[in-house]
Amino acid sequence: HQLALRLESGAKRYTAGESVRFVIGERSGQHLTLINLASGGVLNYLYPFEEEPLGAAAQGEWTFPPMNAPALAVAPPYGADHFMAITSQLPHTALRQRLRALDGKPVATELPQLLAEFFQNQPKDSYAMGLVGLFTAER
Repeated sequence: HQLALRLESGAKRYTAGESVRFVIGERSGQHLTLINLASGGVLNYLYPFEEEPLGAAAQGEWTFPPMNAPALAVAPPYGADHFMAITSQLPHTALRQRLRALDGKPVATELPQLLAEFFQNQPKDSYAMGLVGLFTAER
């Protein structure tokens, strides 16, 4: 199922040092995981840092990083990053553990298989996923 995910400052080419925030659309799932597939094929695990339901952030749009935290800054390697948000009604602790173990590593073959296994094992209508591209350059 589709989850709305967009860049707060819109679709454009972002340059070195520029701030980036994402807006995750209305969702019904309490559990949110955010990852980035960087332009070099390396996975960056972004959220959550600990296992917990979203609580107050579970309803309505949500910005990442939150407005009370520093924004992400564009840095090398430049190119096309792909940010992914996954929400579900049920905790997805095993998925998060596997994604954390891949943090900082190339995942061209592992990530598609890992996500396919996760979605195949979820009850129908209990999850959603959003994907947005971030295009970066040095200047």
